Amino acid sequence: MVIELTVAIPTYNGQKRLPEVLDRLRDCCQQDQLSWEVIVIDNNSTDGTAKLVLMSGHAPV
Repeated sequence: MVIELTVAIPTYNGQKRLPEVLDRLRDCCQQDQLSWEVIVIDNNSTDGTAKLVLMSGHAPV
């Protein structure tokens, strides 16, 4: 499958914001039937951002 869209999200302590962002991205891409990937760039967060992303199944950190 060819990736049609790559979304890169740089973040620092984004644990509170990321779930909504990732859910909205998923909804938009599914609605438009795009093959896509999301890359979360964690800038040494201290709030559990990396753990949240890993557990969400969206992308490696």
